Amino acid sequence: QSKIDEIIVTATRRAESLNDTALSIAAIGGEEIARRNLSEMNDYLRTVPGVNIMDVGVSLNAVVVRGLTTNPEGEGGVSGTTTGVYFGEISLGGLGVKSGNADLKMIDLERVEVLRGPQGTLFGSGALAGAIRNIPVAPNLQELQGNIKTGYSNTAKAGGDNNKIEGVFNIPLIDDVLAIRAVAYRHDTSGYIKNIAGTQLATNGSYNTFGGRAADAVASVGGAELYQNEDDIGNVTHTGGRIAALWKPFDELSVTFQYITQDAEQDGQPFVQLNLGSYQQSVLQVGNRIPALDGKEHGVKDDITITNLVADYNLGWATLLSSSAWMEEEGEALDDSSYFLGGLPLVQPFASSADIFTQELRLVSKLEGDFQYIAGVYYEDQEYSQASPGYMTGDLTLSWLLNPVDPTNPKLGDQFFDRTLEQLAFYGELSYDITEQLTLTGGVRHFDYERSQHFVTTEGFGDLDILGKVEETGTNFKANLSYQPNEDTLVYAQWAQGFRVGNAVLLPSLSGANSCDANNDGILDGTNTPIKDSFDSDSVENFELGAKLALLDNRLQINTAVYRINWQDIPLTVASPTAACFSSITANAGDA
Repeated sequence: QSKIDEIIVTATRRAESLNDTALSIAAIGGEEIARRNLSEMNDYLRTVPGVNIMDVGVSLNAVVVRGLTTNPEGEGGVSGTTTGVYFGEISLGGLGVKSGNADLKMIDLERVEVLRGPQGTLFGSGALAGAIRNIPVAPNLQELQGNIKTGYSNTAKAGGDNNKIEGVFNIPLIDDVLAIRAVAYRHDTSGYIKNIAGTQLATNGSYNTFGGRAADAVASVGGAELYQNEDDIGNVTHTGGRIAALWKPFDELSVTFQYITQDAEQDGQPFVQLNLGSYQQSVLQVGNRIPALDGKEHGVKDDITITNLVADYNLGWATLLSSSAWMEEEGEALDDSSYFLGGLPLVQPFASSADIFTQELRLVSKLEGDFQYIAGVYYEDQEYSQASPGYMTGDLTLSWLLNPVDPTNPKLGDQFFDRTLEQLAFYGELSYDITEQLTLTGGVRHFDYERSQHFVTTEGFGDLDILGKVEETGTNFKANLSYQPNEDTLVYAQWAQGFRVGNAVLLPSLSGANSCDANNDGILDGTNTPIKDSFDSDSVENFELGAKLALLDNRLQINTAVYRINWQDIPLTVASPTAACFSSITANAGDA
């Protein structure tokens, strides 16, 4: 092969060559995906310059582009992730049982596009650092196709076997009119963490990061069965698939229906305690001690279903696209939270559900002449709920969280949390060819959202009932000037904005007689942070120069960019240093 293959991308909502696209973008084509045996974001994002992925368990993966993050594990639950992740036309934002991104396996992909920098006009909220587009292979209307792939490996020491099997089948039901493509897979991935709770008991070693001694805890709460060694912590089984039907009744119209399902089960929580040895933790096996938990052990379950309907109509002078998506997620988790009580056994089961609907209409012009445009409207409606009671086992009199109703009841109390988000956005881009080589593009996106949170606690967790709401409107802009003196050279300058929606702040009474604002000045004591019941969206402003060069008869390609990003109003947790307060708030307190 004498030349590098050309990759066609649709990051600008038009099909064009990767090296003719005036933005910082990396693309991985279908042949490379198959050759490198890629099947999840963990496989390929680590190889893309300017991108990192942090994976600490089911639904706790975070994609970090150009370093824009403050708390990768927890950002998703506060205001949303900084990088947008897409599967086809589907935004996966909000599908993370514990925060982070949806843990979908990416099987049978046409290509992956990684857009670096804020994508605030075309992709909207949550793409202030960039966007990851996972584009699946479409059903083939003409060919019967199929393949099966399997693999095996082994993780040494505290790990075990890794197995995976994937199958793809495509059948044209009516030539050139109707076809179905089905994907099914199962991945069994070993853990690599060792739970040494039994060893800690036998040696009376430190139980937790606060230095509690294992034997002392057993003497206080009873139950040596709480302390058992266990390998392979963090092993995960992903089982899922999807089916897509493509209907093309005539040349101008294509309709794609897609149904996706995946169940993920993780054993334990794959974290390491730094006061122990490498890849080790000391976690109590408390599930069997509490009848209400029905023998559940530590771990995470995450079940996702997605239904997507896309209609694409060629009007001749433009293409009109409609994408409707219905997403549901059911999650369960069981955490050893004993570190909250200095080592006394406390376990918190966790159950959550999410229902999300998104609708997008997009018109992309195909005009003859110097002007082209994109116009669209986007709507989303998210509902999320969570229940997280707390249970203690052992001698309940030793707990400062005694059940006030029944001190002999191991259930200390309940926590309930509900969150909603409704957003409407209008966007557009206009391109003008000043000359055959010089193109100017401008973009705008106007957004309007309302977000609410409701938090309730009972009994030992205190009696709280807090409702918060935030409403905000705003506008993002973009300007891009590109120059292409010949087919082998492209240089561009871009200024772009991006944003991420804000959120309500769930505040107990922090002002007045409360010790967090003793002088009643509206400032969290010991800080300069105002006490507010919400925080606004954070935003970025990106200044970028880039060049794309094809040399040596396209046997060498060089893509380069230099940029400066100003990140403003970053939501941070601000804790009061005042000993009497023992509280914190989330506020727009950071800049970078």
